[in-house]
Parts: sequence; structure tokens; C-alpha cells
Amino acid sequence: MFHDDSFHPSYSQPRHSPPPSPTTRQDEANNLDDVFGSAPSSPTLSYATRSTRNDEPSEVPRLRSAHSTAGYRDGLTNAKGTTIQEGFDEGYGLGATMGLRIGSILGTLEGIWAAVAKPDTSRAPALDDGGVRIGTGAQPETERLKALVAKARSDLRTEGVFGRQYWGEDGIWVYDVQEGGGGWKDVVDAHPLIQSWEAVVAEEVAKVHLDTGVMDRTEVKRLGEDDEPVNRS
Repeated sequence: MFHDDSFHPSYSQPRHSPPPSPTTRQDEANNLDDVFGSAPSSPTLSYATRSTRNDEPSEVPRLRSAHSTAGYRDGLTNAKGTTIQEGFDEGYGLGATMGLRIGSILGTLEGIWAAVAKPDTSRAPALDDGGVRIGTGAQPETERLKALVAKARSDLRTEGVFGRQYWGEDGIWVYDVQEGGGGWKDVVDAHPLIQSWEAVVAEEVAKVHLDTGVMDRTEVKRLGEDDEPVNRS
């Protein structure tokens, strides 16, 4: 048997195919999903489900906001109606009492000023006791009373009487009040501006010998006449 040394069997090396790319694997998975469906644990399906749920409009936040706004408005309306009325009821009595006292102060000072400023030759130019005769028309005294009235008007303005130095942010007076059962009158009596200017008025009344009781008696008489029945015969 001949042996040919030149003959060598050839052994073919196995060929290895390149590994599939990630894109190829994803395409194959998607193709299988089209046929068999996707399991609940599939990342693709889970992500799609979450995206769909997040995109769905929820009525809860909108309803919560609407009800909160409506409740706020109703509460504000009811509270304003209650507190405004209570504040009016409480503040009206104090304001009226304070206004009467301030009106009395200003009215008395303005009346004295007008009476002194009007010249009257039938009256003596001055009193023996150093007082001021009403109707003298004395220029220095007229100017003094004019300045006094101007200062009283400035001090007794609403901004001054109800200023922060006399009232707190809660509307309660910060000065000492001796309560004697007089209600708002006690509060007005203790007001520093009222006390100060009523003392000034008392001095000016004494200078001109003004009988303030005449005004009270005149007012009582006028009220009595108004109450009398009208004779229509």
C-alpha cells in the first residue's frame, strides 16, 4: 500500500458568528412580544403603563383647589359680616361720646374767639380784674384766640385723638381709665387730649366770665318747646 507523505488531511476550523448586537436583540424581543404578548414584568410594558398612568388627568387636585377656594371665600364673607357689625356696634358709642366732647371744646373756643373779635364800642375795653371783655375787638387777643383755635382743631383731629400713642392695635386704650360705671364717658374723661383741652377751655371761659350754664338751660328750654303739641286751630 502506497503511503503518500505529501497528502495531509485538511481540518476545517469552526467558524464563529459575531454576537448579536443589542439592537438586534431588542428587535427580536419586540417581534416575540407581538406574537406571544409581553409578561407583566416586561420593562417595556411596565414603562409604558407608568407613562400612561402619569399622563391621565386627575380630578382630585382640581376639586380640592376648587373647594378650598370656595370655602375660603365663604369664610371670609361670613367673618367680615360678623366682625364689621360688632366693631360698628362697639365703636359707634365711643365715637359719638368722643365727638360730643370735642365738639363742645371747639365750639366754646370758636365762640369766644368770634365774640372777642367783633368790635363793640358800647362795652368797656377791659375788665378791672384783668379779664377780657367780649366785643372789645382787641387785636392781640383776637390773634391769640385764633391761634388757640387752630391748635385745638389740629390736636383734636381724628388722627390725633385715636393715634397710636393712645390706642393699641386691638382698639383698646393704652392710657389709664378710672372706671366709675359711666361706660364710654369714663374712657373719654381719661383721654389725655380731652383733659388737656377742657382745662384750656375752663381758663378761657373764666377770662371772659362766660356762664356756660346758660347754654345748658337754653338747650333744655328748646327741647321742651319742641315737645309741645302744635296748635293747628
